[in-house]
Amino acid sequence: MQTSCSNNDIIKVEKKATFYTWWLLISLLATLFTLLPVYSSIPLIYKLLRDLPAGEAIANLSHRPETIPAALGFTLYWLIASCSTFLMLWIWVCIVERRGLWPFRLPRWQALRTYLQGLLLGVVLMSVIVCILLSSSTATLQLAGSAEGGGVVALLFTLLGWMVQGPKEEIVYRGWLLSRLTGRYGRWFSILMSSLAFALAHILNPHVNLLALFNLTLFGVLCALCALADGNIWRVAGLHTTWNWMQGHIFALPVSGVQYHGGNLFLFQNTYATLLNGGEFGPEGGLVVTLVLVLGISLICLRQQALATPEFLAKRATQPL
Repeated sequence: MQTSCSNNDIIKVEKKATFYTWWLLISLLATLFTLLPVYSSIPLIYKLLRDLPAGEAIANLSHRPETIPAALGFTLYWLIASCSTFLMLWIWVCIVERRGLWPFRLPRWQALRTYLQGLLLGVVLMSVIVCILLSSSTATLQLAGSAEGGGVVALLFTLLGWMVQGPKEEIVYRGWLLSRLTGRYGRWFSILMSSLAFALAHILNPHVNLLALFNLTLFGVLCALCALADGNIWRVAGLHTTWNWMQGHIFALPVSGVQYHGGNLFLFQNTYATLLNGGEFGPEGGLVVTLVLVLGISLICLRQQALATPEFLAKRATQPL
């Protein structure tokens, strides 16, 4: 489906802008909006957890208490970091650009359905990646033991954390930056620049390498194409959520080089590091993820071409918000 700027909600919001900024500046701002809260929130989280009179109360939530505080801390961390990001972005958009909250408007039309489809898509994609890695004989998979698992409570806490973190990045990079760039510089340049900015936001992560940055750029392209095709970011918000959750807390894999704690369902272990599995960076640093993302991008492009009919575009233009 090849939609014009005037037929797409993500791009239409740019028509209301009264303040233009250089593409490099707002790309750097997007990175600042995501990185600064992430690193500044760590001391605050430690203080909150230290002062909480909830050690015993939290432990009683599960028979595996050592994982529950970690899961709760994980969720609090992303909640505080994401709120900081939203505040910074709101100040910039409302005060500097004087646009109100148009870039953040998420249409109500089929919102829950689209979001749930995104959640399912993330589960399917990461499951396919893990199955390919297991079939390559470079990894093993086993159920997590009582010490590592943490139970359903821990997994739900971590899912809540990712449900905040994933949409936060999608609002910044696809909801704001992509629409901001597309309104002035065109579709493909904007997809590339917003995806590069998204990838560069991970450049300080442990064990990062060129292949990892390339894959993160591909993930950004996939999400950008999907968001433009949908006209909103509901699906990619769900995809981003479970893509990370499946890696970090279902399979105990590093997420973009970071090993998170708070409970796991399985323990996925690489028998040795290869270009296929990404080594210590996790699967996002491997060629299997490259293959899956390239296939996903190709399928979206083919589907857009197949649906690019006047009848379909006219129907999309009349969809309620």
